Amino acid sequence: MLPDRAVVSAALGPGPWGEAPEALDRAHYRAIAAVDKVRPPSDRAIFPVYVAAYLEALGFSPGRRDPVKALASVFDAGTPSWTTIVPESVAALRTIAAAGRRVVVVSNSQGWMARHLREMAVCQVGPGAGVAVSAIVDSELVGAEKPDPRIFFAALEAAGSAAERAVHVGDSVWFDVEGALAAGVRAVQFDPHRLCLVRAHEHIESLGDLDLGAAGDRGGRFP
Repeated sequence: MLPDRAVVSAALGPGPWGEAPEALDRAHYRAIAAVDKVRPPSDRAIFPVYVAAYLEALGFSPGRRDPVKALASVFDAGTPSWTTIVPESVAALRTIAAAGRRVVVVSNSQGWMARHLREMAVCQVGPGAGVAVSAIVDSELVGAEKPDPRIFFAALEAAGSAAERAVHVGDSVWFDVEGALAAGVRAVQFDPHRLCLVRAHEHIESLGDLDLGAAGDRGGRFP
């Protein structure tokens, strides 16, 4: 899930993203790449780096205060603003779960991620409109956030899986890849725009490209 296109567009006002809203999605991935380079020490330090890179990706001049304030009202409001769904990812998630894989969501959040994913019909624990998953691990509830390996250990415990039989997919090198590797978990970066130049770890452009052959005894690439 990505920042809400309609909400961000309304906050920023008229711009090219009105005709091509997918530009807002690309801006997110460029912002994540910028955060990976800086590796902020705290959530509070992440926000200015992310927003500056996000706006630069959209063509705003550095240092302009108005768009920064506009995005602050969207991203720093304390409520879920990540409501743009990546349909291909949800479809692939459904296929992976249907194949008998135990799926756990690992999120740096504020305690509302399970409710948010259920309301968006992305996934939930048990029956529902979304994909049935084994657990949703929220950093606020477990007391550790990515890249701290403890949140990955919590996910492994929820899945009932040894680290060497698991694979973690996420769009950040710093939070997802390095955090998973620190927990002994195979790490794959979701990099749809091929922005990452580091070749030391695996990359996929779509969740449907995930090869699970190295995790567990039932391999294969999901269509």
